[in-house]
Amino acid sequence: MSHFTWSVLLAAVAVLFQPQEEYCNERFDFCLQYPVGFFDRIEPSDNADGVRLLAGGQDIELTISGSNNVLQWTLDDMRQLQKEVIAEDFGAVQNLSEKPGPGYVEFRFLAAGATHLHRIYHREDEIVFLRIRAGRQTQPEVLAKLLSELVVQFNP
Repeated sequence: MSHFTWSVLLAAVAVLFQPQEEYCNERFDFCLQYPVGFFDRIEPSDNADGVRLLAGGQDIELTISGSNNVLQWTLDDMRQLQKEVIAEDFGAVQNLSEKPGPGYVEFRFLAAGATHLHRIYHREDEIVFLRIRAGRQTQPEVLAKLLSELVVQFNP
């Protein structure tokens, strides 16, 4: 193979296998993998439910937390709760989209010029909420790339 072909192959492998950092929550038995160096600040929650990751230069805030579904909420209940939380913090909320993904349901809202993306993962009576707030300055391709590199999974 030519030098150019090897260079292209190595670049493709580098993109496919970006180094990942990992946050694991023992209390709710889940882990989040995210790209190394993307977030510049990590803040654990006070109650050990999750963590908050901030990428100031990208105007992106990600929170992930676990919960027990003691109230037996439906997905509609959870979506409504997330929407109410956004409305309390940011004012009027506009629904953008809703779609299922592999192992989660995703909701996107618009409030105060920012995109709010929420994914709800569930296993039996455990729920994991992944929330991303992408500000007005966040480029859509940056958010799409981040989403493609996030991995959330329950531990076996």
